[in-house]
Amino acid sequence: MSFIELINLDKRYSAKGNLIVNQMNLKIEQGEFIVFLGPSGCGKTTTIRMISGLEDISGGDITVDGNSIVSLAPKDRGVSMIFQSYAVWPHMTVYENIAYPLRLKHMKKDERDVKVKLAAEKTNIGDYLTRYPSQLSGGQRQRVAVARAMVVEPKIFLMDEPLSNLDAMLRVSMRSELKNIHETLNATTIFVTHDQAEAMSLADRIVIMKDGIIQQIGTPKQVYYDCETVFVASFIGTPPANFFKVHLEEIKNQLHAKNELVDYILNDEERVLVKDYLNQEVIMGIRPENIEINTTKRVPEGFLFEAKADFVEPQGSHIIVIINQHNNVVKVSSPLLDLEPKTKIFLNVKEHRVMFFDPITEKRIRKV
Repeated sequence: MSFIELINLDKRYSAKGNLIVNQMNLKIEQGEFIVFLGPSGCGKTTTIRMISGLEDISGGDITVDGNSIVSLAPKDRGVSMIFQSYAVWPHMTVYENIAYPLRLKHMKKDERDVKVKLAAEKTNIGDYLTRYPSQLSGGQRQRVAVARAMVVEPKIFLMDEPLSNLDAMLRVSMRSELKNIHETLNATTIFVTHDQAEAMSLADRIVIMKDGIIQQIGTPKQVYYDCETVFVASFIGTPPANFFKVHLEEIKNQLHAKNELVDYILNDEERVLVKDYLNQEVIMGIRPENIEINTTKRVPEGFLFEAKADFVEPQGSHIIVIINQHNNVVKVSSPLLDLEPKTKIFLNVKEHRVMFFDPITEKRIRKV
């Protein structure tokens, strides 16, 4: 039995309104760090608000340790929520902010003092207990919010884009601190973000959502290298995967994936994979780092197309090469740091690392 289970969970804000969360099913194990990832409006924040009790559900169930919690008040669900806006009380000191939920539980002062100081120590704000939020940086205020959530020793941490108001360098350091706190407490954490870098660095598993529907659930490695849909391949990765609408044609006993730009010859394994799509159109997806650039010759194995490099974007350790031909914008991540724009290049797919998707469902074509 899973620690948290969402069962056919639905949410709409009016009787005839659109489903914001649509038949969501998810099992979360105790101690997992789960990240809900997706664009704005996909239903990820609404989902954790339903878990916390801040939103009513429209259908389905939410269980913790096998028991439904949908009829419980938020304070009785054993959850702590950390918000994007910190939500710390400006008229209270750091100590008073952290102690506030314990005061609501009528905890004795001595016991409360021990718990507050321990939470402050774990979040590295022990020296700021007498300060007010206005005297703190954004990162310090976020630590106050984390300490206040920790101090009640919840079963579940819910975090709604808690790092989005911080600058880039602070976000990176706070990511590490949140992960460290999670591992120290062995807490079960659900973290909401639209930032894939946060998701990839924090998550044990990522739940990718679009329009209220789960697109894929998996480890960071699985959702990056083994995408289930065109949306997942386009949402995960910087730059995201390149997509080509290609027609599968048999030419001289070889199967070609062709359009006005691409002429890619499938290997035996790929032929078997797309055998039901012969003489039809499919979507071919290739990640930018899986395309190899050769400036001197055309290599037959995995050949994709030849072109000129329209733009070259230096990234320090690598470059991003952008090709724009026949209404196809292709981005390639390459170690060729001295490549100049307008250079003639030949592109090959490394080790035939290609994904094929059904053009109608946009789902990955897999072996039956």
